Amino acid sequence: MTSGTQVRRLSETRRFDVETDVLVIGLGCAGASAALEAATAGADVVVAERGSAGGGTSANSGGVIYLGGGTPIQKQCGFEDSPEEMFKYLMASCGQHRDEAKIRAYCDDSVAQYHWLVAQGVPFKPVFYPHYSGEPPTDDGLVFSGSENAAPFREIARPAARGHVPQIPGKAGALLMERLIASLARTPARVLTDSRCEALVVGDDGGGSGQGAHAGTRLIRRGREPFRRGP
Repeated sequence: MTSGTQVRRLSETRRFDVETDVLVIGLGCAGASAALEAATAGADVVVAERGSAGGGTSANSGGVIYLGGGTPIQKQCGFEDSPEEMFKYLMASCGQHRDEAKIRAYCDDSVAQYHWLVAQGVPFKPVFYPHYSGEPPTDDGLVFSGSENAAPFREIARPAARGHVPQIPGKAGALLMERLIASLARTPARVLTDSRCEALVVGDDGGGSGQGAHAGTRLIRRGREPFRRGP
């Protein structure tokens, strides 16, 4: 959505040109992942991307993914890790406004998330890059991307490298997005490029109980003004 995105009432909407179960705004890493999971679960999915292709800022990033708990790459590189050690580190390093329940879920599911990425075709080389770097200049697949091995955190939790990097030298975001978008293309999900989100359409009562079937999002696409309907 843009910074000027508005909320509009259903009564202001002339029509809905497309109906879908799940509408995803933006085809970056989060959007592609959400669309993949929704499509795999059997939902009808539409992805709206304001650019002429997917990728967004995720494709321009270093592509380092924070995973732990004992992934295959960690084990192959000689690091002993567990969801509990990962949890202790993140709880200590994420500041006073951390969300314990979300951090717990993130740590408990981290190994499964690694396998999910591999299933989408994202490659990881089982080699540890020993020098500190958020984005290794090599195609090595594992780095220390945080302060796990620095005081005081190394006394709180067992240090383990958790920065997982797709196998390509330097910035890996483009490769990450290339593989996620390719995986999404193998699903029935529809991707609308050059489609900018302009407004969120809610029920005339403000989107309260019973209005979910009438919620949606207004998009501007190549000079036209279709309305995309959400669940």
